[in-house]
Amino acid sequence: MKDIDFESINTIEDIKNYGSEKEWIDLLNGIVAPMKVNIRSFQDVLSIVELLKSKWAPMMQGCFVSKKAEYIFYLTKLEGKQRNKLLGISDEMYENKELAKSWYKNIAKSVHPDSNNGDESKAFLVLKELYDNMVDDCEE
Repeated sequence: MKDIDFESINTIEDIKNYGSEKEWIDLLNGIVAPMKVNIRSFQDVLSIVELLKSKWAPMMQGCFVSKKAEYIFYLTKLEGKQRNKLLGISDEMYENKELAKSWYKNIAKSVHPDSNNGDESKAFLVLKELYDNMVDDCEE
């Protein structure tokens, strides 16, 4: 089988373009070994590829296992412009309180200490500080 771009696979036709069911069985069994896949059709192949893309760390986009882990890393390990860029902070957020609030609520859902512990508490404090600075600037 030729090199597979798993992110581009979204339909049964995409699956068929890469190879036969037998080739897919061999490939997927190699990926998940020592486990085995149970494939009876191209639909089964598509279902397994979709599952692997969403749950199997080596097939996920980026290096983080979850959006929560990504936010925690940015908030606790980075500072300044780099952190702000990766968190999606824009100059508009310092001028528009509603935009800042929307941004804050989106990230706070992932790192709020009531539903987490450990680094999440520190991440939430940093997030709150960033948000408070945005809102303070909006009021000036």
